Amino acid sequence: MSFLLLQVVSFRKRTVVFGIAAYFLLSAVFAAPVSAAPRDDSPILGDWCLQDGKTAADVDDAYLRSAQKRRNERLKTLKATYPKIVFTKHFDIGGSHYAYTEAQSDAQAERNFVRGSALCLLELGDDGEYREKTLLSDLNGVIRDPAVTFDGKRILFAWKKSDRLDDYHLYDYDVADGRVRQLTFGNGYADYEPCPLPNGDIVFNSTRCVQVVDCWLTEVSNLYRCDRDGRFLRRLSFDQVHTNHPSLMDDGRILYTRWDYNDRGQIFPQGLFQMNADGTRQTEFYGNNSWFPTTLMHARGIPDDNGKVIAIFSGHHNRQYGKVGIVDTSQGRQENSGTRLIAPVRETKADRVDSWGQKGDRFSHPYPINGREFLISYNPGNTDLPPLGPDATEKEKRDRRDREHTLRTPFGLYWFNDRGERELLAYDAKISCNQPVPLAARRPVQMRDSLPDPSNEFGTFTMQDVYFGPGMEGVERGTARTLRVIALDFRSVGIGKNANGGPAGGAMVSTPVSISHGTWDVKIPLGDVPIHEDGSASFVVPAKTPVYFQILDENGHCIQTMRSWATLQPGETFSCIGCHEDKNIAAPPSGISMATRKGAQRLKPFYGEARGFSFAREIQPILDKHCIECHHDAQKEPPYRFAKIGAAGNKPFADFEAAKDKPILRTASPWHYTTETPAQNWMKPEYFETARRLPLSKGAFGNAPSGKPNTDWSTPDLWIWGTVELPEDWQPQPLILQCFHDEEIDLFVNGKKVFSESGHTPKYEHIYLEARETASFRGGTNFLAAHIRQTGGGQGVDLGLWSVKAGGLALPGENETSGKTLAAFSLKGDPVLDRHAKRYWSQSYLNLTNSQKPKPHEPFTGRQTPVVNWINVQEGPSMLPPYKAGATRSRLMKMLDPNLAVGGRPHRDVRLSREELDKLAAWIDLLVPYCGDYLEANAWDDKELQKFAYYEKKRADMKEMDRENVLRLVAHHQDGASATESRETAVSNNAYRNLALNPDAVDVVQDQSPKFYPAASSNSVCRGAAEFAASNGIDGKTANRGHGSNFPSWGPDRNVKDLWWKVEFGKPVHTDRVVIRIRADFPHDTYWKECTIECSNGFKKRINLKKTAEPQEFLFPPQRIEWLKLCEFVPETDGWAALSEVEVYGIDAVSREYVAPGTEGL
Repeated sequence: MSFLLLQVVSFRKRTVVFGIAAYFLLSAVFAAPVSAAPRDDSPILGDWCLQDGKTAADVDDAYLRSAQKRRNERLKTLKATYPKIVFTKHFDIGGSHYAYTEAQSDAQAERNFVRGSALCLLELGDDGEYREKTLLSDLNGVIRDPAVTFDGKRILFAWKKSDRLDDYHLYDYDVADGRVRQLTFGNGYADYEPCPLPNGDIVFNSTRCVQVVDCWLTEVSNLYRCDRDGRFLRRLSFDQVHTNHPSLMDDGRILYTRWDYNDRGQIFPQGLFQMNADGTRQTEFYGNNSWFPTTLMHARGIPDDNGKVIAIFSGHHNRQYGKVGIVDTSQGRQENSGTRLIAPVRETKADRVDSWGQKGDRFSHPYPINGREFLISYNPGNTDLPPLGPDATEKEKRDRRDREHTLRTPFGLYWFNDRGERELLAYDAKISCNQPVPLAARRPVQMRDSLPDPSNEFGTFTMQDVYFGPGMEGVERGTARTLRVIALDFRSVGIGKNANGGPAGGAMVSTPVSISHGTWDVKIPLGDVPIHEDGSASFVVPAKTPVYFQILDENGHCIQTMRSWATLQPGETFSCIGCHEDKNIAAPPSGISMATRKGAQRLKPFYGEARGFSFAREIQPILDKHCIECHHDAQKEPPYRFAKIGAAGNKPFADFEAAKDKPILRTASPWHYTTETPAQNWMKPEYFETARRLPLSKGAFGNAPSGKPNTDWSTPDLWIWGTVELPEDWQPQPLILQCFHDEEIDLFVNGKKVFSESGHTPKYEHIYLEARETASFRGGTNFLAAHIRQTGGGQGVDLGLWSVKAGGLALPGENETSGKTLAAFSLKGDPVLDRHAKRYWSQSYLNLTNSQKPKPHEPFTGRQTPVVNWINVQEGPSMLPPYKAGATRSRLMKMLDPNLAVGGRPHRDVRLSREELDKLAAWIDLLVPYCGDYLEANAWDDKELQKFAYYEKKRADMKEMDRENVLRLVAHHQDGASATESRETAVSNNAYRNLALNPDAVDVVQDQSPKFYPAASSNSVCRGAAEFAASNGIDGKTANRGHGSNFPSWGPDRNVKDLWWKVEFGKPVHTDRVVIRIRADFPHDTYWKECTIECSNGFKKRINLKKTAEPQEFLFPPQRIEWLKLCEFVPETDGWAALSEVEVYGIDAVSREYVAPGTEGL
């Protein structure tokens, strides 16, 4: 039969027989009928049966013919387009978070490294089937991230050869001759995920930024660029945490995943970003304000498909796999608006799940062939777990989740189409097949590229209209006065910790610079710039600096904050339309803006040189000057100590009850409702004619906080409509919103959003609405509309509105303007040790942030209060409404600012300057930072100080390397200057290598020091002959299957007592591996079956040798040594034995002031 095929793949000395031919071959060998059960070593046949729901009894000749015909048809386009496919074999990449894959040799904490890997090739044979070939294998290291250059002549990849003595670096493989070349160097830095550019340059990921994540202790990777030879290595992105998976789209944009959580929760915002190849135009591509997908990874542009992208939809706390889908930004850019799950095509719900996509079948690393077909790594998942019973314990549920998220079989390499039809291309029963990339030349794309300008240290932002977009929805023109620019400074080291929690989840915070729930990072206010009457602004900022923006009102209070960041390259100009505007919506024509006509402005400094905002430096002097005369009693509690923030913030439940005046809308009122998605204008007054035709029923809906709901609701979404009548002479005034919501709610009044909150409330809460927030109410009939969204657990909603009694919400002493001076809670700067955070907070800071220890052994926990109400860093990724929290919602500012205080008189008639008021407001709006840098107020021991200094020096070294390389790049392009060696490339001589190799070595004379290193010596050489000299063991000649001068070896005389062979390096080195080739001229030779590896530091390892001509490898913990000896030989039989070659792998030792965990022996 002409269609019978046989594919045999060899890897690690094991053979796997693929495909239908294996079935027929085995049938013939065992004289079995064709209907016999398929054998375990026929994975293609097994996958056919799995797809088709067949059992062994169902497999007959007709089925095999039909399945092979179907396979040929399915693979027709692939075979015609890509006859060669590169892929890797390695462990399933990931860790406790999908991006923790660097396994840096001097990592501060988590490392994920499983040795054993290969770079492989599938090549279409004359018989029409793909055959596998191993291009490069490493049993002790990991090869990953293959990428083919545009000319198809080289394969780029990352390779880490040793756990502790090497790091991932970039290499290339010459397809024509198989030569491998290392491109980047330097221990303590991981370079990986290369993305080749048409001009030969490479964009890649690297830990050279020297940062750790805010929410753990793991290294951060950002995007870098170098040329085809690894020269001119320089940084492109300057991001808080990981950027991953860069790929080049057809239009020249670099697409990548960016983890992004400035001033918000860390679990969900891992969307797609885009930039030019020179690092300019870094901006959102999809999902930076989305709960869903939790993570978009492994994204690649689909060729000739209008900018659509194929990607893996995945989670946060999981490895790098999930479901496969399409991202189409023409349909939307947030949540599920522009996403579609495929294989098969199905409904795509906007879920809110941390470890999303980790059940059932799993995918990773798609490569699009066209708009319908793609290569991918795939695993059918765990299908053998019985269902849990209704009485399962929480432990059983956790164990089940762990098992569901852990695959017990490797991934295979597949062809898929969007309908979910598939064909297996490569499979290894012991290790996953990953990362398929066609080995083919590609049509070059037009890059948007430029040369760096080292003479320019700035870039320019231009904003057309800050009022345009949902970020400023409902804010009247003229309210926004200035735009503040804040730079972010990220941590290099993890020392100490506290925690936070909120609607988006919870986290540990490493090296905290604020109390829990405060800012993640050091904030540096750079200054502000006026916003023109038309809402425009144009301003200059430092280049290569992550910055974010805040819109301020006339009091210097934040109306809206960015909760992300942007970075410009030197000389770059970046224009945006408005505040969080939808990129798919064009701004209304407005002509040339006032900011454009005036030109970019320099920032007005924030009361001095730019500096990290330090509570001790900026706020404590204000308190010392104005407050501590009264506020000095350390034994007294603040009156707001137990004042609970409601769903959106403000007062204790009892205070609200006492402050209520007249009901405007009672709870359990009737509402029109629907669970079907209404028209887009559902919140507008004109929609109420339609809403009135919907069912009418009383709240609460769903699951009320107590008792039974009046109206059942069990669907994911609910929309409700109602009306409120107000007197014709109504004027904007504060109101109390009484609300129960589970989960997310958006409330509109007369088409304007007045309240929005994520998460859920376990019972009715009270929310104080400022007069400006109730400005959309009017005399007469008011139209209320709300959307409630549910993702899991209980659900429900009910609303009520009350007017407020005059002065009914004042805290004790809040409106005091005079009177007898009484000792109050302390606002002094006395230091208080937080052993967990390893910080000394001041007593004043702890009291203003309402920080307490829940238990004596626990860390301090800060909570927002009506007095100081900042945005919680665990708010969700969705855009927050204006005035969500901050100085505008903090009564401290109303107590101290005469413009806001009752009667114009501040608390106890304390008069603060404008500078002092601005600093207090900024402190709250920056999310209550304490430290202006990561060293401030530390409670670290000497070892921790050494750790900090070590990683700070690493960071400084890389920053200087970046500066030098940019200068060299510019000189090379402008003047034709040769690329002189930089400090980074200079370390190429210290790559992980065979330290013992010396082709010119000569034997060391007994009792004399060597003249050249490495040098070999021994206490015996057979007959003193050169062909048996000790130096032959390090000459690089590995031929060992014969004897004579063509097979040099170290061969001692027979029956020598205390025999030894030694290699000296002439300097300290680090080693973790020895490879020995015995002379294998059997039966002429015997061999040593045992010996001891002995090192200069006292380390010893007894090893067993085998009778083989193949190299024999021995691993041990990294050792710092100056020589290595083989001794205590035990021959297998009486006779003559020799060693042909001894290889000692490692690196030159380097001096270290700090010892990373796991490297104590070095």
